[in-house]
Amino acid sequence: MNNLIKPLDIDDFPVGVKVITPTGRLGTVTGYRGCASKHDNFERVIVRYDSRNKKDTVALLPSLLAVQDKNPAAPVNAEIITISKPVNKNREK
Repeated sequence: MNNLIKPLDIDDFPVGVKVITPTGRLGTVTGYRGCASKHDNFERVIVRYDSRNKKDTVALLPSLLAVQDKNPAAPVNAEIITISKPVNKNREK
């Protein structure tokens, strides 16, 4: 059985999709940049942060991004934990 994780590609992030950056900030994919020089063979995703400054952008490798889930309160790679009160079995009824 092959348990290798498929690395993310630029195709996994279409323009306009909401993403979560490594710092936890939310942004929107606006474009792509590829192979800036002969020493840099990596394509990058251009992300505009969802902030007041419309020029606040960053170029990141696709492997550093996560697509935002439909529920903005819970990112895609977040672990949801349910905490409940302990049950007192000695309680009188």
